[in-house]
Amino acid sequence: MLRRLFVPFLPIVLLATPKAPSDLKLVPGVTTVDSYWQDNSDGETGFKIFRDDKLIYVTKSDETHFRDRWLVPIAPE
Repeated sequence: MLRRLFVPFLPIVLLATPKAPSDLKLVPGVTTVDSYWQDNSDGETGFKIFRDDKLIYVTKSDETHFRDRWLVPIAPE
């Protein structure tokens, strides 16, 4: 949500911090992991998804699902 505060001759834009998503659910497959979450914010532009500290995907606004594909299965020890 954008709010504008106008000071004479100097526009200032105040951005509200979006609420964090909640209720994360992970559903593993053989080479995929589906992630589902509850979107608790209004007006966000999307969520950033990271793996190993690297950005792998940016969702669209109000998106609540991501499928991570082409994962390599790890054999049990």
